[in-house]
Amino acid sequence: MKTKRPAIFSVGYRSIIGEGEVTELTDLAEKKVALQIIMEKYSGKKDWEMPEGVLERTFVAKVLVKEMRAKAHS
Repeated sequence: MKTKRPAIFSVGYRSIIGEGEVTELTDLAEKKVALQIIMEKYSGKKDWEMPEGVLERTFVAKVLVKEMRAKAHS
């Protein structure tokens, strides 16, 4: 009978762990600016139309980062 040995296995990862202060944005102009930045990053498109009613119902938070650590394994 052949002896089975455990496989050597590893996973690559990158992570960021941080601490900071979270503040809700309530000013509609600030919310629009923040959402435009996010939408451009993920879609590549600028100048999204954001009706006031949608901005009023959308939760947007700002994070003031006080400390950040990063780890990576490849």
